[in-house]
Amino acid sequence: MFNSLSVRVSFFGFLLLVLSSFTHASPVQPMNLDVDRVDVSAALRLVADFAELNLILADDVKGEVTLHLSRVSWEQALQQIALQKRLTTKIENGTLFVSADAGYFGLNFDGPFSPAEKPTEDYATSIFKVRHVLASVAIKAFPLRSGEHLAADDESSVVVAQLPPNRVSDLKKFLEAVDFPRQQLMIEARIVEVDSNYSKQIGVNWSGTVAPGNVISSSMVDLGVQAATSSASIGYVTNSLILDLELNAMEKSGSGKIISKPRVFAQDRQQATIVRGSEIPYQQSAGDGATSVAFKQAALSLSVLPIVDEEGANLSLELRKDSPDFSNLVGGVPTITTSSISSKIRVPFGQTIAIGGVFSDQVSEIVHEVPGLARIPWLGRLFQFHSNSTTTSELMLFITPTLVPFHQANQKADASRS
Repeated sequence: MFNSLSVRVSFFGFLLLVLSSFTHASPVQPMNLDVDRVDVSAALRLVADFAELNLILADDVKGEVTLHLSRVSWEQALQQIALQKRLTTKIENGTLFVSADAGYFGLNFDGPFSPAEKPTEDYATSIFKVRHVLASVAIKAFPLRSGEHLAADDESSVVVAQLPPNRVSDLKKFLEAVDFPRQQLMIEARIVEVDSNYSKQIGVNWSGTVAPGNVISSSMVDLGVQAATSSASIGYVTNSLILDLELNAMEKSGSGKIISKPRVFAQDRQQATIVRGSEIPYQQSAGDGATSVAFKQAALSLSVLPIVDEEGANLSLELRKDSPDFSNLVGGVPTITTSSISSKIRVPFGQTIAIGGVFSDQVSEIVHEVPGLARIPWLGRLFQFHSNSTTTSELMLFITPTLVPFHQANQKADASRS
């Protein structure tokens, strides 16, 4: 019996030893930390939660950090935050203490987590200047290895690196590849609302269509109503000067109106947006019988995201026209009539593309009456005739991208600074 008990104890001891060896041999789980201008206390909470540590922050822990770390240990992430904000850290009894003052907590901050005074790596610090993009954007795709650190300061446009010598040259080549002057476009738009019967008389070669789902037209109140979808057409304008003459003739004949002719400058791969309109106030319930004032935006907006190549630009367009309808109130709130176009098209420089096909119906009531007799009480109704008139209009967008040479863009920038 004694021998049997000894065998059992030895077996369980051996099993615990094997399990313990597997536990200690498991690799440390790496973490990814990709944040832009986030509060430093929030970044420290992310690291503490990942490391399963309690966190105590001093009042002097302030500011924002930008971090793009991939597959690093939580210790390396913590060190990087401390390096950027000159913080001192200490781990004691499962609690992470952080302060800008080493004596703030009355603890001895002489352990391995004092990155403001003693980095864990001996790599030299290299500083790079970026000119054409944000520093945080410039280093976003650069892969980091164990023990390597990158910090970006967007305000001063510098990148601070702690890398081995051979990796410093890799970073330099990488920054040269991503930090270059972007092409600039002047995007001229003509937003037109025209009678559907007159739209085909405008000199446009309609030769394409936009896929269904890219064009939306609806009416909505403050809570919103699901929009209906339709398809639209794409056309090419051969002469912009003739187009302007035809649009002026359209307005003079009363067949349509030019809603807006915005111009905007946009850099390659940078979105530009123009918004013109107003906000409509209305009252809503705030609970316990109280009310508060809320606002619903009714505006005309155009957003353009260009991707420039040698001969033209791929444009991601979104046109939205919201207008209040005070003749149709819901709970005292006017409905918002919405028409929008969202499309991706390619346009050569200087070429004008037309997008149409968003139709809206406007119903108006016309009262015909016999003068004098129609005003007789009770009997006046017999001398009145009511009819409804429906007018269908089409929302059209004409877009023309023009490449701005670098020297002209610099002259415009110098003129604006002066």
